[in-house]
Amino acid sequence: MEHSSKSDEYWPFIVIMPIDASRRAKYMLTLFSSPTSLEILNLFKWGEELCQKEIILALSHHSNKTVISMLKKLVELKLLSENVKVVQYSNRVVRMKCYRLTEIGRWYSLLFKDPRILDRETLKSSIVELLTWLLNRFLTYSSELDIDIESIERYICSTIASARKASTSQLNRTTREVY
Repeated sequence: MEHSSKSDEYWPFIVIMPIDASRRAKYMLTLFSSPTSLEILNLFKWGEELCQKEIILALSHHSNKTVISMLKKLVELKLLSENVKVVQYSNRVVRMKCYRLTEIGRWYSLLFKDPRILDRETLKSSIVELLTWLLNRFLTYSSELDIDIESIERYICSTIASARKASTSQLNRTTREVY
């Protein structure tokens, strides 16, 4: 018998946003105003670079202008980094714009993917990377707000211990149900 709860249907996710409120609004409006932005982010695999021509071909159901405009916006939001490659075709030298997910862009790319179908190593590294980033941000803010780091450490250790205990208890329940 499988135990399921409403919370099992949700994936815990953290959305990283700019500090400035007006930039946050622009960020959200740009990112979610057009499905093109999400389609572009979904084209990328971690560490992979895609050139503008490849992206335009993959999204041929959109106009070139729409795709190029959204690429510029995603670079502006710092979700993609842009690189210009010089490539030689026959007698011609061609400059190609290529893009790669930034650290935050990789996280947003995961936001729109089903975690159950992701490569385990990608998922594992992204969670460790995000946790490290968040802890560093929390430590920065804690010193700015005069929050005792030892208190944060105790809270984190307590949370990990509780999660471990809950996980072990869930595993024991599942094992009893199987046998």
